[in-house]
Amino acid sequence: IEVLVHGQRPQGEVAYQLNRTKDGWLVMLMNNRGVDKTQSGIARVDRRAYADVTLRTRLPLQAVREYTGPQDLPIIKDGPVSQVTVRVPPGDVQVIGFVAGQ
Repeated sequence: IEVLVHGQRPQGEVAYQLNRTKDGWLVMLMNNRGVDKTQSGIARVDRRAYADVTLRTRLPLQAVREYTGPQDLPIIKDGPVSQVTVRVPPGDVQVIGFVAGQ
């Protein structure tokens, strides 16, 4: 699974973690940009600091689901490559589940 942020490899915009499951993969995406925690403990959030993340794979996919929403994500096929795109707001965590097919 390849992770792209705004069309390029991530360079600190989004942290991600991949985990294998019995029927596919889980990808956790964390966007920590745009969150400024003040000394008083009140966080200021720049809502423009979202990240558009594209996940690409050559795995045969049956379904892709975003679990924190939750919602099913549309799979875009381009030859042998399948991809999904999600927007991760600032300070947010999203968990995407890939269910591999046969």
